[in-house]
Amino acid sequence: MGELRKRLLWSGTEQAIWIDIDSDTALPEPISIVELERLIMERELESIADPFEETVLREVEEGSLDQQKRDEAWGMLADFVHDPQLFVRRPRGLIVRGIMERHGVTNQTVYRLLRRYWQRGMCRNALLPDYVNSGARGKRRKPNQAKLGRPRVVMEGKGSNVTPDIERIFRRVIEERLLKEKHPSIPDAYAAGLNLLRAVLTELPTFELPTLGQFRYFYGREY
Repeated sequence: MGELRKRLLWSGTEQAIWIDIDSDTALPEPISIVELERLIMERELESIADPFEETVLREVEEGSLDQQKRDEAWGMLADFVHDPQLFVRRPRGLIVRGIMERHGVTNQTVYRLLRRYWQRGMCRNALLPDYVNSGARGKRRKPNQAKLGRPRVVMEGKGSNVTPDIERIFRRVIEERLLKEKHPSIPDAYAAGLNLLRAVLTELPTFELPTLGQFRYFYGREY
């Protein structure tokens, strides 16, 4: 795959959808499961750390311009981002036209936001504006591997046992975010939970922080 980095957006029994995360003109592309498995078996495709992990996990200050821009973008896309028709050219065009008419924005704006959502992790924080990033604006690290898999928002290691203190924080973010928001995002709630854990359990090593998988399991089991 050379120096391409891609993110897997969706996977079925026969076909998957992925996108180039470094291209300013990228759109979702299909790839057969057979071909995907071949690339993995022949080691032409490798999994890498998510380059947008810090953005996805960043705590956004309440009332900030960052939050305003993110939430405005999310308000445009939230009703449509889970529709698999967005991955198909003709239906996508119809959906985009509807968003343009509803919100009074241009075609370029809608595609820019969709591309950012897909490339940066498929969650609300993926829509944070570029200027929040540290370092030179607009610069990209030179890619050297292909990206496989959903956004990697878990820390190194296998996570800790879910203690009563961790469960309490899990319940708080689930009840304040996932159960109250119109379009809840599990990665966003998990990110908020990690920030709370770091503040409350200051001596907990990073490698013992609970994983996104543990958070999803707890949410599914308890709610």
